[in-house]
Amino acid sequence: MKKIEVIVPNKVVKKIINELHKIFVKEVKENKRSDGYPGVTIIEEVKGRGKGHYHTITWSGVSFKVDLFAKSKIEIVVIDEDVERIINTIIDVVKNENLETKHMGKIFIYDVVDVVRIRDGKRGIEAIK
Repeated sequence: MKKIEVIVPNKVVKKIINELHKIFVKEVKENKRSDGYPGVTIIEEVKGRGKGHYHTITWSGVSFKVDLFAKSKIEIVVIDEDVERIINTIIDVVKNENLETKHMGKIFIYDVVDVVRIRDGKRGIEAIK
């Protein structure tokens, strides 16, 4: 078995996780590709809610409290210097849709300790290029 040498990347790598309304996914994906990041993980349906958001529906005379809403989740791994550009792209897409909704989603940014491309064993920034 080939031993893989641990290489500490010389630049920081981040993972951007964006939970947003499903209608924004296609445009965010297309804009992100034009920003130089064609790789993406999309989870079509996740459920969640913000602080205190719910509504009540009535069906056949019975009321139900709905407090989890369908969203999509986009995950992108980027080098540190591109984080703000990707975040601004997502924000621009969502705000330009001009929907009358306050449920536009959230963006989470995490540090990534390392990345390993399985195909060739490249690590760090080289693995996401």
